[in-house]
Amino acid sequence: MSIKQRLEYLREQIRKECISYGEIAELQSLKEHIEEEDVELLQWAEDQSEECNKDNEMKINLQKAKKYVILILLVAISTICSAKNMDQYSKEEICSAIWIVEGGENTNYPYGIKSVNCDGKEDCRNVCYNTVINNRVRYADYGNKQYGTYLEFLQSRFCPLSDAECENWLPNLTYYLEK
Repeated sequence: MSIKQRLEYLREQIRKECISYGEIAELQSLKEHIEEEDVELLQWAEDQSEECNKDNEMKINLQKAKKYVILILLVAISTICSAKNMDQYSKEEICSAIWIVEGGENTNYPYGIKSVNCDGKEDCRNVCYNTVINNRVRYADYGNKQYGTYLEFLQSRFCPLSDAECENWLPNLTYYLEK
């Protein structure tokens, strides 16, 4: 088969839209034998690798975008689930459990409030109640990134694990909440 016949065969393959990558490579190697006015073959004989690279780059970027979308969805679902767990107990239930865990009537610090001066049990309950409310917002904003649950985050405010006496605070709180 002559070069001219081979070029005509490749033209047919192009028109049938069934030209292979090997045939495109062959066409590129025969580029010097294509007449200048034969735009159809010259166009296909041009180096297609740049276009293929663009296509591959687009596919890779699409795959990355899909991964980011999935990651964002997982974070959103996780945040929603954390927020639901946060509402498992009412503010009043949490404050009542904290009252017991912090010693109830047998303590000098009602509701475990040491950071601010409170004037009696009711004043300390209001501070505790506000702490529970404010820390729900803080947990939703940033605490959920470091703590698995709202109650773990709340413990970090009332009785941080760095304090050796606090290792039972969360289990005790959970026990009284579930009673």
